[in-house]
Amino acid sequence: NDFTKFRGSFPKPNEYNANGLRGKFVYGSLWTATQVLLGKPYIKALRDIDEDEILYRVRMVGGSIRDVIDFEEDEFKTKVEGALNLSPETVLALIDGTYQFAFKEDSPSSVLIAIGPRNPDDLTLYQITLKSDFVEERFVTEHLKRSWAKFFTKGYWRYFESYLRVKFSQQPLTFSSKEVRES
Repeated sequence: NDFTKFRGSFPKPNEYNANGLRGKFVYGSLWTATQVLLGKPYIKALRDIDEDEILYRVRMVGGSIRDVIDFEEDEFKTKVEGALNLSPETVLALIDGTYQFAFKEDSPSSVLIAIGPRNPDDLTLYQITLKSDFVEERFVTEHLKRSWAKFFTKGYWRYFESYLRVKFSQQPLTFSSKEVRES
């Protein structure tokens, strides 16, 4: 991809420095809720946050420690709502797991997506996913109503779980007749 960094004497990805060292990106995973709780005693900014609140924050923002620490619910929800305005092509690429970095106007915000390793045995290959349960639920609620057929014809059933989680754990989702259409 076109995203490269240069840090001091370290080489850029796929280039070699004077010592023959080759640079490469390594993508780490987001933390799981269990990992965040296990790390709590060692992360000063988390020590005073109740465990239930930490679990709620991870559900909302995902496993980025910085985002868990800096979480402001109303501000975060506003950012998510603003970031959900995506092109149909971007939505389908995110659903399909084929979305790649693109520095364009309709690129998804980092409030929606996370970057992690595609394979735990090779941390140099990345995968872009939706960042958290809350983001996934809002994404599905916003975009599923556009076209059920596109979501399910290619086996995107994993997103239906998010839809059901919202549907059965909160007030019923309703769509106006203008929003519902056959695909």
